[in-house]
Amino acid sequence: RGLGGALALAGGRRSRGGWGVPSRPLRLWPPSPAGHNRWSKVRNVKGPRDTQRSRLFQRLATMLRVAAREGGPDPALNPQLANVVEQCRAKNMPKASIESAIHGAVGPGGTG
Repeated sequence: RGLGGALALAGGRRSRGGWGVPSRPLRLWPPSPAGHNRWSKVRNVKGPRDTQRSRLFQRLATMLRVAAREGGPDPALNPQLANVVEQCRAKNMPKASIESAIHGAVGPGGTG
């Protein structure tokens, strides 16, 4: 049986040809091209950036709610709300989030 048979009986890995040649081929080609480890780099940048953006949007949504409660939900009649809406647009806050914050402040009736 030889050495390969002894390893098989002992529960070890059987080598190719029984001469100690590893069963996995040697890697002789160049390393993987750039981009193979991209997600870890994206994650380390995207996570903190998303957290910072989320905190900014939460603060702006709070300002929207306060302005809508104090002066009404219509930016044309409420200059404080119009100012905060402009700040939100300058910071690229989604329109749906702006509208949701205003409607959440005034309630289902819509009058404040």
